[in-house]
Amino acid sequence: MRRSIFISAAIAVVALAVFVDPAVAAPADQYGNKLGDMLKAWAGGLLFACAGFAGISALMRQDLGQAIVIFLVTVFVGGFVFAEGTMQTVITDVWQTATGASADAPVPTSNGRAN
Repeated sequence: MRRSIFISAAIAVVALAVFVDPAVAAPADQYGNKLGDMLKAWAGGLLFACAGFAGISALMRQDLGQAIVIFLVTVFVGGFVFAEGTMQTVITDVWQTATGASADAPVPTSNGRAN
């Protein structure tokens, strides 16, 4: 009994080592980047799947207002998932316009430090 458990565990470890996703098998210094890439892929798929189901549901109920809101939310959230740099520029420009700050003024980043 113990021997079969040991053999099964050894086979599972070898299978994981051979077939593991590169995002999980990344070196320690790149683990965050690889994990971020993996989460971005999942987020993109889930975003469009959920938006598709919700949009089809809204259109089948002939609720055009809700369908438009779902579309706008999907575009906004999709911007964060697929175009982080562009969204950061847009948000920075909107914030500077709203507060009247000059383009040369330091802008706080997510870590609290100014650029």
